[in-house]
Amino acid sequence: TPHGSPPHQPPPPPPPAGPSGASGSSGAFRSSQVLPPPPPPPFTNLEATAIETTTTTTTTILLPPSQQQQSTTDAMMIKCIDELEHIMANLIQENKGLEQRLDSHGARLYILEQLDIPHQVSKAV
Repeated sequence: TPHGSPPHQPPPPPPPAGPSGASGSSGAFRSSQVLPPPPPPPFTNLEATAIETTTTTTTTILLPPSQQQQSTTDAMMIKCIDELEHIMANLIQENKGLEQRLDSHGARLYILEQLDIPHQVSKAV
C-alpha cells in the first residue's frame, strides 16, 4: 500500500474511457466531490408569482353653494355664534359668583386654622 492510503481500502479503479477517450459522467459519480443538485426555485411558474392589485379611488367634489344657500348658511352661523356668546357670558358670570363664594369659604377656613382648636383642646385636658 502506498504511504498515506488506508490499509483496509483498495484504491478506486480508473474511470472507463468513453468513445472519445474522455471520462464520462460515471467518473464524476464516483468522485467524493459530487454535490447534490440545487433545489428548484420556490416559484417556477411566472403566472403564479404575479400579484394583482386594484385600487379604487372615489373623489367627491362639492360645488360651492348658490348665493341664496350661502346667505342662509351665514345667517344660521351668525345665530349660533350669538347663542354661544350669550351662553359664555352667563358662564363667566356664574364662575365669578363661585369664585366669590370660594374666597369667602377660604377666609373662614383660614380663621378656623388660626384658632388651632385641637391644640387648645389638648391644653385644656
